[in-house]
Amino acid sequence: MKQFVQCSRKIAASQLSLSAVAALCLVAVVSLACRLSSYLPAANSSTGNVSAAKSNDRSASQATSSNSTVQSFCQNAYYPIGADAERRYRTVYAGNSLPPKEYTQNYTDIGADKFTEHNKFSDVQNALNFKCTAEGLQGLQYDNGNTVSTVNNARGKLETVKAEGITFPTEARWQVGEKWGGNYDVRWEIQTGGNASGSANATVEGKSEIVGAESVTVPAGTFDCLKVRNITTLRFAAMKVGNMTVPMNQPIIINTDAYYARNVGMVKSLITGTMGGATTELLSNSAR
Repeated sequence: MKQFVQCSRKIAASQLSLSAVAALCLVAVVSLACRLSSYLPAANSSTGNVSAAKSNDRSASQATSSNSTVQSFCQNAYYPIGADAERRYRTVYAGNSLPPKEYTQNYTDIGADKFTEHNKFSDVQNALNFKCTAEGLQGLQYDNGNTVSTVNNARGKLETVKAEGITFPTEARWQVGEKWGGNYDVRWEIQTGGNASGSANATVEGKSEIVGAESVTVPAGTFDCLKVRNITTLRFAAMKVGNMTVPMNQPIIINTDAYYARNVGMVKSLITGTMGGATTELLSNSAR
């Protein structure tokens, strides 16, 4: 089985920690399944992420206008949504392991207690459903069934079985020292590219804390931000590939530092960890 870089040419990930981390972890699972499949007979087979932060006047006014359509618990100045809200990002992968990717982010199905976030790349689209609660915004999926394909035709698909906790706290809790977390039970379906298919069950634990305030400059401008540090730990019960069952004793850990500006949302994120890293920056923030 080849290295992570060679095994993940077609991966697509959003800037959200839950989605970007999911993609990185999914590559890890598929890569391991590839290695395990080398012990099985070959055959042909196939399967179909402080004080109140400020932003520049233009971005703040646009985000506030978009947010005016949002009701109840879905209102959050650090994660503004709306029918006209659109943000554009670029992700650059560590060591140029993958080509840079640009994508846009917007929202549909906005209600008093729910909305859907869309991340649109040139070659793939990702939709994540959120629930709005008194505690904050809860991402109902760790990832929305995205499939990762590798250069040797191995594939992996992720399904969220259960979601608990919150992804973003309520606006009033955005201050230095605030902590929150979310947990997911997930299942991977794997096709190795040989004759073997498999699966892996895992738990995903995310712990976040606002650790400070910084001024951040990105292509979209300079913003006063709150810095959110997230540690995501992926633990497997076991992996099954063909007739083999392999215990998974070592967790996969992903670290994310993300910067959020009031009335703008995420401005920048830095992901590092077991399976590589990526930097995402805001290119523009405008109404559609």
